[in-house]
Amino acid sequence: MNHPKPLYSSRLVFGFGVIFLFLVLGQWVSRFFHLPISGSVIGMVLLAVTLGCRILPISLVEEASQLLLQHLSLFFVPAGVGLLSYWAMLKNNWIPITLAILLGTIITLLGTAGIHLVLLRTKWNRKSNNVESTQ
Repeated sequence: MNHPKPLYSSRLVFGFGVIFLFLVLGQWVSRFFHLPISGSVIGMVLLAVTLGCRILPISLVEEASQLLLQHLSLFFVPAGVGLLSYWAMLKNNWIPITLAILLGTIITLLGTAGIHLVLLRTKWNRKSNNVESTQ
């Protein structure tokens, strides 16, 4: 039988502390510089940059982030309940909302595909240049 790991690990508590610290830092940056971007988004970007640049080891937040990812669907419940409180507005404006969602999705997919193709061509050009220079 597969038993879940206990949730009282000090690494888990420390990981949540690090994540919370970046949330607070992002909120501060957003307010201090009067940015139109949510502080939680700024904090997440700062955390990703520090992890990506290996300023912080990923092991500090790994256990806490795994726990959050396991229960990610629960974080959508408040948003769903919030949508229900705006049901009349959604019902009256469903066409523009649907068009915005569809167009935003299409633009995002095309932009991502375009960037992917550019990166693939760049990588392919580097490989062909390396093959030519070795011959």
